[in-house]
Amino acid sequence: MNSVTPLRRGRSTTRAPRARDDGDLRSTRDKILDAAEAVFADKGYNGASTRDIAAAADANLGMIPYYFGSKENLLKEVIRRRAIPELEERAAEVSAVLTEAGNGKPDIAAILRADLQPQFHRRRENAVHRRLAGRISTDPSPEVRRVVNEIYSREALVFDLALRRACPHLSDEEFYWRFYCLFGAVQYVLADVGKIQTLAGPGFSTSNPEVALTFVIRFLEAALRAPPVGGTSEVPSRAAQRTRSLTLHKTQSRSRT
Repeated sequence: MNSVTPLRRGRSTTRAPRARDDGDLRSTRDKILDAAEAVFADKGYNGASTRDIAAAADANLGMIPYYFGSKENLLKEVIRRRAIPELEERAAEVSAVLTEAGNGKPDIAAILRADLQPQFHRRRENAVHRRLAGRISTDPSPEVRRVVNEIYSREALVFDLALRRACPHLSDEEFYWRFYCLFGAVQYVLADVGKIQTLAGPGFSTSNPEVALTFVIRFLEAALRAPPVGGTSEVPSRAAQRTRSLTLHKTQSRSRT
């Protein structure tokens, strides 16, 4: 997976207050990141102001442009510090499954667990990060979409390509529709907004990530293994088209003889 270039410190005409030492500067920067994560999670990107964030961090307002340059860059750094380690772990786990499969078809459940386990465990350990991740996944703001698309770029993701290899029975169109539904289901479960407790009652718990993974993986695996829906709208994948053409050619050759 390609490495992500570290965020450059934004330039500002605001002179930062002088701190006692580098350690104090680092502590202030981390406090701003922690405060921004919580404020963005509670109010969303458009609802959060740098003044709110500075107040929550108990920091001088001028420290935000000094360290981060803009609110968008601050959001980027807030997301990157959680997302990059998670993406690296997910890519390594999925790559291990593909390596074990060799030239054969990888196991769908193994790919699902390899990619989802880091997400479920990391986000269940940090409620603020979980709320923010849920918000940004559906936030239509251009600034948020730019940040998300940059961090979760094609180079950073191997999950869908691995699953595509494990589902040769599906056309490209049908696979990506199912992947679309898969993504929505995973994001909703990860967000853990508590809606299911209203329906299932207080005895139902979603707090254990391993229990959640067991049910989520079984559900998603069944959805991906299901036979194609078919119909006239189905567009065969290139691989399926090549296989079909080869089979037809062999059939025609045998009929001539």
